[in-house]
Amino acid sequence: MRFFTFAWIRHSILGVWLLATAVAVGVSIAGFRIDNSVGVWFASDDPALTEYRRFLEDFGSREWILVAFRQRGGNQADLASERADLVSRMERLEHVHTVLSAANLPEDSEFVRRFLKPDSRSVHEALLLQITNDIDRQDGYREALVADLRTVAEGLASIEHVHVAGTAVFNGELNRAARRDMFLFFPAVAVFVALLGGVLFRNTRDTVVLLCVSLGTVTITQGLLIGVGYPLNMVTIMLPTVLIALSVADAVHLIHAFHAARPHTSDSVHAAGRAVRDIAWPCTGTTLTTIAGFLAFSGSSVLPVFQLSIFASFGIALAWLVTMTGAPILLAVLWGRTERATPAQTIAAREILERWSQFVNAHPRWIVSVFATGSVALVGLASLKADTNYAEFFRANARVPRDYEAFRRANIPQNPLNLVFELP
Repeated sequence: MRFFTFAWIRHSILGVWLLATAVAVGVSIAGFRIDNSVGVWFASDDPALTEYRRFLEDFGSREWILVAFRQRGGNQADLASERADLVSRMERLEHVHTVLSAANLPEDSEFVRRFLKPDSRSVHEALLLQITNDIDRQDGYREALVADLRTVAEGLASIEHVHVAGTAVFNGELNRAARRDMFLFFPAVAVFVALLGGVLFRNTRDTVVLLCVSLGTVTITQGLLIGVGYPLNMVTIMLPTVLIALSVADAVHLIHAFHAARPHTSDSVHAAGRAVRDIAWPCTGTTLTTIAGFLAFSGSSVLPVFQLSIFASFGIALAWLVTMTGAPILLAVLWGRTERATPAQTIAAREILERWSQFVNAHPRWIVSVFATGSVALVGLASLKADTNYAEFFRANARVPRDYEAFRRANIPQNPLNLVFELP
């Protein structure tokens, strides 16, 4: 690895790494958006999406959502006035085009009796709203609209509870959950990697190298995903966490090989070069198999799954490249001629792994038996079922399933379109 002898090449590699990371950060900040609407799940030329667009052109870009509310007891005239005020406020909201309520239809109407107010004596009532359905907008307008609907209803004194159902509700809640998960789990995993590095290496320099590899890989890959125009969604939002977990493996091997080579070389530069030679082929093999595993999903017709497959594969390859180029240079620069004592924890861990290795070699039948027993679980694949009930995507205590449970208890159908087509 003669390029390690040329200081200007080493500085250039680190400079390119830093520049690419900085550019990716800027692109990610400028283009960051989360969208779980229909348009992001299919390729632009997908026949199903093409047919759906044609339908919207023929019948208008609209969709329906349902708002159910419960009024407190009181004077019937006052309650009727507040219901009318609620309808009026909702009609003035942007993206709301029509509001249907029991007050606008005959009391004996089949639609009212079966849907808007199934029980005339109940305090529960429903409104059917027609709203904008723009599948190409990625500004989260559905999320904002649902929040405005809740605010409008909860701002009236007579409204005790309000619940919202419909596709727009799912989209908005998925957007909010994806944003929360990203800002929660990505920093949490980064902190975990930092703590893990501190425990494994017992020094700041190696931990810095580990973080630079993982965070640099994630930042550049995420920046590329956003830079080519793809929004984040509930699938691609997992990309940073997946890459952090997978990108550290080669870096850990490099750091271990680097310190193992230092006593047998003249300086850190040569130790870094020897470490790369020692791990290059084994790490290449594990990298290629991992990439192959992700590329297996590249044939999916679901666009976010395809995106995760391609960009995760790219990120894993990038992590290997950074580990074999920038990381050894960074190790050589940070350590120089400084020595590092092997911590007692590392020695203990090595002894445990050696004993486990001896057990595996001495009892191969036990290992085969464990895998054979575990393979019985594959029988469950025959009972595997696909389910697209979005309400079950969330935890039971989340807002969406609680709203749908409230609709069920109030005996209000959650899908008005099904009911409309059932009416004579």
